[in-house]
Amino acid sequence: MYSCCLEFVERCFAHLQVLIALKKGAQLLKYGRKGKPKFYRFRLSNDETSLIWTSSSGERSLKLASVSKIIPGQKTAVFQRHLHPEKDYLSFSLAYNNGKRSLDLICKDKVEAEVWIAGLKALISSGQGGRSKIDGRSDGGLYLDVTLPNLLIVILFLGAFCAITSGLFYIVEIL
Repeated sequence: MYSCCLEFVERCFAHLQVLIALKKGAQLLKYGRKGKPKFYRFRLSNDETSLIWTSSSGERSLKLASVSKIIPGQKTAVFQRHLHPEKDYLSFSLAYNNGKRSLDLICKDKVEAEVWIAGLKALISSGQGGRSKIDGRSDGGLYLDVTLPNLLIVILFLGAFCAITSGLFYIVEIL
């Protein structure tokens, strides 16, 4: 029981780290329908409902609720025009508008790609227009829907509960 609780706290903390990374943002290479690929700073909106980037024409955004799926690799028509097989494992696309359009991106390294793909998949799969989802158990027995500000409270509460119920008392400093 205690290991399950600790595993859940660890999963919550990992989710928190991913959300922080997505909100902080990163320079991603964006492939467009026209012209050459360009680097833009992408970030998750504070309310976790949109992906935002700044182009030469101003701030742009894509509502996560409109994204139907995330496609790893370089499989879209846009990527096929500028294929770079050596960067396939760093690439992903967000299909939106019923699959008619895609936002095609390449990350700088494997860790960054894994963070963006996993984080966006979690937000999109929540079915709540991009709100964070944490599944405590794979059988659907435990489900929490929390936003970034409340996630730290959940982690601290569950961590304290695990410590008290297992007879361990300790202070956790997070920052």
